[in-house]
Amino acid sequence: MIGHMNPPSVGRVRLALAAFAGVTIFLLPSCSGGGAPGSEQGASGPEKEGPVEGGEEMLEHLEARAGARGAPRSRASYKVSREKGQVAKELKIEVRDAPRGVTHAITLDGVEVGRVVTDLDGEAELELTARDGNAFPASFPEPRVDSTVKIGALAELRLAKLEKVTQLEAQVSGGRLSGKVGYTVERLAGVVTREFKIKVAGAPADSVHPVRLDGVLLGELAIESDGEGKFEFNEAEGEALPSGFPEPKARSVIQVGEIFKGELHDRSSGRGG
Repeated sequence: MIGHMNPPSVGRVRLALAAFAGVTIFLLPSCSGGGAPGSEQGASGPEKEGPVEGGEEMLEHLEARAGARGAPRSRASYKVSREKGQVAKELKIEVRDAPRGVTHAITLDGVEVGRVVTDLDGEAELELTARDGNAFPASFPEPRVDSTVKIGALAELRLAKLEKVTQLEAQVSGGRLSGKVGYTVERLAGVVTREFKIKVAGAPADSVHPVRLDGVLLGELAIESDGEGKFEFNEAEGEALPSGFPEPKARSVIQVGEIFKGELHDRSSGRGG
């Protein structure tokens, strides 16, 4: 049985059911939220304790990236996770800042697994999952280290093991305010990169707030008219962290103006920090 899409969007469900016929077109705007994974028979991956991400134990995480911000970017990831004894698999392909309205065939080790077409923002996304007792079809090649993912003529990616060296988080809450602060250090194909990210919703519209980490000013978080805002630096996309950036640790204090102040907690292996 073909793995199904967890979100309820009809477009995403149709994608999973028809992808291996090589006729599915998936536009990023049709994406919707995710849900909890279920189970799958005969799942592979190392049976050992791994990092915990959002309540899931990550058994295997392969990834490949190409491009940098301001130029066409692409990313392929394959995850095998377990939650409450049930295993789920996910293959996800993302395209950003690419030429608009272009259709790209997605192949995994020479087997076409779907197609994407970039939208007006030059973005597209393909996601295939196996969970709830459903498995990928026999024609689906199991991704592994050095597996090759081709995105049409746009990119050729080679999967490698992704290791999360450090994973710190803080939940943002208070009144209508919600969101998350995250700091991640990753090692992919021998290269170590860092990402610092703040994402909030429900903040005062059209406002600006200084961002401080352990008392050091990093910059300002601008809130849009819808009350949402994002503050991000990602070395994997060619963005350097601010000068004087203090290396975060468990219990480091993050403050966003007068709307939020809290501590980072270690999520690298499920510890509360």
